Amino acid sequence: MRVVTIAIAAVVGTTSLEGCKPQGKGEASAEGNQGPALSEHAQPPAAKDPAPSEIWLMSPDGVAASRKAGLRGDPESAINLALHYQAAGDPIGQRSREWWDIAVENGSGQAMLSQAIYLGYKDSAEHRVRAQFLLRIAQAARVDTVSPAEASRWQEALGAHLTERPDDPRFSALSGNGELALRLARRATADDHIDWWHVAVQNGHGQAMLIYAALLSSDGTDEGCTRARFWVKEAETAPEAKPSHTDLENVSAQVQAACLSEERE
Repeated sequence: MRVVTIAIAAVVGTTSLEGCKPQGKGEASAEGNQGPALSEHAQPPAAKDPAPSEIWLMSPDGVAASRKAGLRGDPESAINLALHYQAAGDPIGQRSREWWDIAVENGSGQAMLSQAIYLGYKDSAEHRVRAQFLLRIAQAARVDTVSPAEASRWQEALGAHLTERPDDPRFSALSGNGELALRLARRATADDHIDWWHVAVQNGHGQAMLIYAALLSSDGTDEGCTRARFWVKEAETAPEAKPSHTDLENVSAQVQAACLSEERE
């Protein structure tokens, strides 16, 4: 896979912790600050930190095809788009961060590692706790699994920047508790700087995936519908709070109805 090495190095990717509420397109918005480059002494020997290059730029047709594939669940397409927008000089980094986030959700271990590196060097304790979680799940990712040795090297490199989880429900949710993340998502306000829906679905909570799918399909956009179908399918094999067959059928029908209505118009 040609993007794996770059994916590790491109630590300026997105974070779901900085997004807002679902916008119906499967992508969270975020603040404009790019992540800091890693200092030389903090990097494991095998890691490099190349700047984004024009080699990652795609044609408009290539971008359109990659968007469809990425929203349907292809991790390589999502990473390629993140790199494309970085190379294109995305002025505030929003699009590249959106696609790094989607690559994580699509199961790329290398994207999880890249996100962990990015978050681990931020000042916020919430970001550092999420970095620990991503380092852990990257070792059991669906594709491009990070080896325990590689994860250990980064854990050591980031060790001075990471903190133990405080005794707080928010930190428990950021550490992987899907049920707590779902509760926080349901009562979140527009002022909350964490997108708890993204946290809940990334934590593997099946019921959260179904609710999120319904939210994404509610405006009937092509991208929202594509991503909604992805989350319905993911919910079928969710590791936590797996929905019943009836719930899956009901939400699937709801998504189909919302999306068919838009197609007819």
